[in-house]
Amino acid sequence: MAAQGQSEQPRGRGGFFRDPLGIFGVGAKAREREAAERGLGKLERQALIDLDLEPGAPRAAIRARYTELVKRCHPDANGGDRSAEHKLQNVIRAYKTLRKAKLA
Repeated sequence: MAAQGQSEQPRGRGGFFRDPLGIFGVGAKAREREAAERGLGKLERQALIDLDLEPGAPRAAIRARYTELVKRCHPDANGGDRSAEHKLQNVIRAYKTLRKAKLA
């Protein structure tokens, strides 16, 4: 049995080993869950709203949404139409905020 707070991973034929640092994958999911559970600051919440994402969105989803919005709002993708430029600036600012907070 693992001590409280430590995870165990199966190791062939029913044996287990301790993985207290989460090196073998369990820790990454736990860190994402903790980030979703802890309170986000005002800037991080607004950044997620700007990207149309829910709190606790995984890093991959944040990156994918950022890429999608940049492609959609960029003036080159709109035939030079600059009407979406303000949205593009908000998307870039939001992504930088989430990266600085280590959520993206």
